[in-house]
Amino acid sequence: MIYVFNKHLCQTGSKDFTGEGLSDTNGHGTAIVSLIEEYAGDSDYCIVILKYYSVTSPGQVNLMHEIEALTEATLIGANIVNLSGGGPDFNEEEYLVLKNNPNTTFVVAAGNDGLNIDVPGNEYFPASYRLKNQIVVGNVDEKNKKAPSSNYGTTVTAVEIGEDILAARIIGYGIIGGTSISTAIHTGKLIKERSNGTNNPFANKVVKTKKLGKSVVLQISENEYSNRILVDFSTTDGKLKVQKTFQNNFEGKKEASKFQKKFKSLGDLKKYFGVV
Repeated sequence: MIYVFNKHLCQTGSKDFTGEGLSDTNGHGTAIVSLIEEYAGDSDYCIVILKYYSVTSPGQVNLMHEIEALTEATLIGANIVNLSGGGPDFNEEEYLVLKNNPNTTFVVAAGNDGLNIDVPGNEYFPASYRLKNQIVVGNVDEKNKKAPSSNYGTTVTAVEIGEDILAARIIGYGIIGGTSISTAIHTGKLIKERSNGTNNPFANKVVKTKKLGKSVVLQISENEYSNRILVDFSTTDGKLKVQKTFQNNFEGKKEASKFQKKFKSLGDLKKYFGVV
């Protein structure tokens, strides 16, 4: 059986940068798109295929084609770009394409070297550009434990189960894993989330809430692999003031500022978290 992209393939816009044609020759792209479609469900969207990778081309040629594909994605107005790939070298052209298109969300793989990519010398790009319009996706198992091969660190901003995943191949289906797979799954979920009008970066992350007098304490955590944030909101004249946040057990002023801008009242908390 050959996997067929049907109703979710955009009628126009797909493009080949390799000279080989749009047909998949190694199965990676087919797996990625099948997972995006699976997790996006029946959301209102369509996929543009921008093929840049060729198994017969050297790395620098593939990188050149990748930059051309990323540029094309921004020119045609893509809202979300899935990039299930990367490498160890910084490239200014690649960096600028992402940086100069802040309204496009780039969902990128953390990489499969098992390294802390916060550490100089361990970087993996484009994940390590640390741009606000990036979501860097790591790989965990069914128990939310970091997969041994997955890169990690505070650079990683999301995780998905990416081990032993059934995905389409060029012919039939097969078991596949890695941060490329986690990235595709997260892209599908993001499409569904935005399609449903729930573009909320803190949704479905509340583990525990409690009131302390006029204060509300929220412990927000996805799993042990991601950042843990403890936020203490105290009310004054019906408004909320973020007292403190902790990210990986360290107080974070940046996170406090983020929450302060997002939540102005207890009503805002109820709207986003359904609690308090």
